[in-house]
Amino acid sequence: MKYKILISILLLSIACSNTEKKKSQNYETQKQEQNIKIADTSFADNKSKQKNTKAISFKLNIEYIRDYSMKIYEGTFIYHLNEKEISVTIHYDIVDMKDTTVFTKKINNDALLAYFSNLNLDTLKSEYDNKKIMFCSGTSLYIKYKKENKIKEIYLHCYSHNTINNILLNINKLVPDKYKFKLYRK
Repeated sequence: MKYKILISILLLSIACSNTEKKKSQNYETQKQEQNIKIADTSFADNKSKQKNTKAISFKLNIEYIRDYSMKIYEGTFIYHLNEKEISVTIHYDIVDMKDTTVFTKKINNDALLAYFSNLNLDTLKSEYDNKKIMFCSGTSLYIKYKKENKIKEIYLHCYSHNTINNILLNINKLVPDKYKFKLYRK
């Protein structure tokens, strides 16, 4: 009997969180479309500067938790990006479940490759944390960028940063809808 009650509560909480997610998805989609327009214009400005720039070898790894409350069901999305391809892997914290690569694609867009290989993240802090939101709730990003001999690691918890948002929006151009980043809204 106890298990039936626990299962009922669990299913009810899932249904409630899914309803809240659907309500916020429309708002997030509108905000992302606005941000994409902004990112596209800044990307177009940089595109002319990067035409003659050859893509430098780089590695960009991003661990993305959409919502800590749903992490056990959705897992952690891990994006691997280099000068050849992008892949998305889902990592589950459950012991018996193996990491699964759900998407891989060769990158044929020279302008995007130049953008990613010429990122300068040195001026960014290593951590951005929204102190108003409890740790282990909301969204989080862990970014590791390696170019030549330099490695930059950045952690964001429920935080929006324009430079990072532009990176995420450009990655969104390469992946299917179900693996796109949902930007944290302020």
